[in-house]
Amino acid sequence: KKRDAMQKQRFTPAKKKFLKKVGGNIKKYRKEKNLSQQELGYLIDTDKPHISRAESGAHNFSILTAMRFAEGLEIDIRKLFEF
Repeated sequence: KKRDAMQKQRFTPAKKKFLKKVGGNIKKYRKEKNLSQQELGYLIDTDKPHISRAESGAHNFSILTAMRFAEGLEIDIRKLFEF
């Protein structure tokens, strides 16, 4: 919890906005595929809370995790960063 609070403090408004946009794209493509957060989590070997945090922009995940999201959603990774 302490680490999460420290991490949140480091995010500038621009970084928060970026994470929310990427997360919004994850959610958009997940819904287009009619997948629940739990189903997407199963496809990319992670849990529902991780998906939820990513979609809300509360988690600064790695580029390799972005690749897993793209693979699970069967989209080109660049689509996650189109806004």
